[in-house]
Amino acid sequence: MDILAKDFDVCARFNGGANAGHTVKVGNEKYGFHLLPCGILYENCVNVLGNGVVVNLQSMFEELTQLEKNNRDYKNRLFLSTRY
Repeated sequence: MDILAKDFDVCARFNGGANAGHTVKVGNEKYGFHLLPCGILYENCVNVLGNGVVVNLQSMFEELTQLEKNNRDYKNRLFLSTRY
């Protein structure tokens, strides 16, 4: 899915939680995602953590910090479902 995310408008997780994760490399930057959708790396992609996803806040903020350190803007592109 990582290679396809750059071509889509929306990337979403719909169940589960912070899993074993996967590593995504873009240029010289390497990211370890356990919770966030990989589309978060692409400015044209809206990212959703849908109902059914167990959000571990600590894990989520660690991943967001990783993005901030590499000047990756995710603001207004990450949405969490209000349904459970």
